[in-house]
Order: sequence, then C-alpha cells, then structure tokens
Amino acid sequence: MEEIIQFGLGFVTGRPNVCKVINSTYEHLIEQFKNTGKKVELTVFILFDLQYQYTTRVDFYGLIPKVYKDIKVKYITPENIEELKKRLIAREQLTKQETELFFGHGHAKGRNTLMYYAKMWHIDYLLFWDDDEYPVACIKNEDTGELIWKEQDNVAMHLKYIENADITIGYHCGYISPIPYVELNEDINEDLFKQYIEAISNEVVSWDSIKQKFIKDNGVTYADEKIANGEVAYELQKEGASKWVVGSTLCLNLRNINKIPAFYNPPEARRRRYIFFYIIRRFKSN
Repeated sequence: MEEIIQFGLGFVTGRPNVCKVINSTYEHLIEQFKNTGKKVELTVFILFDLQYQYTTRVDFYGLIPKVYKDIKVKYITPENIEELKKRLIAREQLTKQETELFFGHGHAKGRNTLMYYAKMWHIDYLLFWDDDEYPVACIKNEDTGELIWKEQDNVAMHLKYIENADITIGYHCGYISPIPYVELNEDINEDLFKQYIEAISNEVVSWDSIKQKFIKDNGVTYADEKIANGEVAYELQKEGASKWVVGSTLCLNLRNINKIPAFYNPPEARRRRYIFFYIIRRFKSN
C-alpha cells in the first residue's frame, strides 16, 4: 500500500487575515502535492489569539466551504489550550509551572502548542506559515527595473527536502515590517533613523542590513531569480556558534521529534527563539 504522508500547515495568529491567505492559496497548495508524485494529506492548523487585536472567534471562521473538500482544518481555541494544560497536569506529565512555560499564546508558546497538537494528529511534517504570506516571489530585473511576480511551489519544496532533514527553512522577500518608509531630510536624518532601527533591532533587523536595503531598494528585499526558479537549496552554515533560522516558513520533521526542541521566549527578550537555536546547535554537535 502506498504511504500516505501527513503534512501540516500551522498558523499561530491573532489576525483574521489568515482566512484570506488560506482561501486564496488552497487550490495552489493542493496542486503542489499532486505534482510531487506522492500521496499527501494536508491538515491546516489555526491557533488563534482573541486578545492580540481584540477580535471575536467568528472572525477566524471565514474559510470558504471549498477549502474543506481536500483539506482537513483543525482549530485550536483558547479553551482547547486551557484543557490541554489541565490534562497534562492531571496526568502528572507536567507541572502547572511547566505548562505555563511551554503552552499558550505568543510566538513561542503558540508554536509549542501547535506542534503538540500536530504530533497528536500524527502529522509527519509541520510547516509554520505567517498570516501575511503568499506563495509568490517578487523578482526585480536589475537592468530594466521591471518587477516579475512568480508563483512558488514552496510547500512542495519543503516536502522534497524535509524527508532527509530535521528542519527546513524557506526564503523571504518583501518589505521588512515594522520598518516605515523614510526619506531622510532635515527632520529625520540618518543618525536619528539609525537610533530608531537600533531600538527595534532583533535577529532579523539591524542597522547594517537595513541601511543597505534602503540605499539599494528603499527597504524592499527582492527574490533571487535562481532561488525563485527552484535552482538553489543548501545546508545552513553556522553564524558564530549556531545556525540561524526564523520561525516562519520553518518546517519541522516530526518523525524526528527527539531532535526538535521546544520554542522559548525569554521574558522581555526580542530574540524570541534563542533557546530553540541553542538546542539545535547542541544536537548538531553530538
């Protein structure tokens, strides 16, 4: 009997825009799997936070009926999360302090919770997506300045490589939020703008990287044409002591769950996945 691969697409979100993303991309997602020559079942997980933008739960149930034809949809509600915590405490698998540390809402806790549910649903590979991402790449012709939008088989590419890896990470292009477009003048000079960038800096945003992007393309990162054509895939190299990844377009091989660490957001820290990186480095060195 042909193996059926269980592939999960996970959204940790507080914005109802997630429904628009799924409604506009579900057909392309299904077609990608059909072209792989493998039998794949797709489950979309939506873990929503009602406190992020003070939304109602109705806002997150805007998926059109056609989505459900070929895709399983699993909502993880605030009530589900609280019940999960109680169950783990009652079975003495975790203490109350440990459940509060690992499960809940936010960048790290939300991903841990979603990963736990994906494992319970026997998902083989789990890909995290943000609620403002679309499977297209914007390519700029350096000679003419012409912009080309190219559709991407991004999920299929993850599936192609994740079978022989613990983690795969996709590429990003576009404008780096929350950096505003700024024209330097007497009111906002380079030194003042630099202070602003340094104040919000994190593992993605730094003055050196932002300055170069503004000089070249007004803060926009365009896709590399070879990468957009699927010609480039490589193993991440260490930057300093560890390998650096971000939490979106991050695919986890749950078949190798013992090599996948938990996400952790240190209190008041901007580098929200530092512990995740650190444990990856330790696993790779053993």
